[in-house]
Amino acid sequence: MTLCIAWTRKGEISFASDSRLTDGVGNIVTDIATKIFTIHVRITNHDRRALLFQANYGLCFTGSYLNGSILADTISELLSSLRMNKDERIGAEVVAQIAFEIYKDVSAHLMSINGPRGLSEAWLAGCCPLKGVHRMFKFSWQYSGDNETIDFIMTEEAWEKGSIAFLGDSTAVSFAEEIKGKVDFAKGYTEYHLLKEVIENEDIQTVGGAIQTGHLLHGDFSLFGMVDYEIDTMPGTEFSFVKPVYTFRGIPLTRAIKSVNHVAIDTNKISMAPFSEKEQQMKQKANEMNKK
Repeated sequence: MTLCIAWTRKGEISFASDSRLTDGVGNIVTDIATKIFTIHVRITNHDRRALLFQANYGLCFTGSYLNGSILADTISELLSSLRMNKDERIGAEVVAQIAFEIYKDVSAHLMSINGPRGLSEAWLAGCCPLKGVHRMFKFSWQYSGDNETIDFIMTEEAWEKGSIAFLGDSTAVSFAEEIKGKVDFAKGYTEYHLLKEVIENEDIQTVGGAIQTGHLLHGDFSLFGMVDYEIDTMPGTEFSFVKPVYTFRGIPLTRAIKSVNHVAIDTNKISMAPFSEKEQQMKQKANEMNKK
């Protein structure tokens, strides 16, 4: 399971999630599971092959990892090559409906093999080709009245000022709902702090690892890295210092870059750094260590 968070600020939509993957009985499989994906949307005119619309959407999912990863890959491949028969435009709800049909097919197939463990829930967010505004859709499921048949549901998120949404493990969502009132950008407690607090809650074992994030900005969705901090020691000395630790989708980036240190290369990934107070606390701790 996992915990996904979505929020909006000044018309922009942001996703964040943990990176833990657990099995059917709650055992930790890995802490570097990818939960947020970029979905490429490209629409051309079938006759003239003129480009009608092109943008990146974002997808964030929780539940069956097999379901979510198949979903993200298939949706991106399909939506990246749409063609219209006439000179017409489609809205984001049509793009979402195509993705939703894939979600239903993948979910029904995996559920027939794995039962409810084969199900997932997801958000899809992107810029509307018709209106030019950001919109977000939720793909979910529920048991029908007989508690045996599954109904699949697509809804659009109706954002209110300062709203925040959660998707994932019920225990994690309940705890997140309890503490969401602490989110105050002016006071330095962001949605990332909320997610970090859930990750660090030892009573919620299904949520853990590092934070991964993506943002829908100016019509395009992009994945961002995250910056954390740790105390290290200068080689050959006892001098302690604080160094930044960069992760992308929960995976450390430093080793990948150092492996090609004979080439001037940059990942060109922007990283979010919401935990500046931690950096200051660790610097103080490092200074105290150096005084001893």
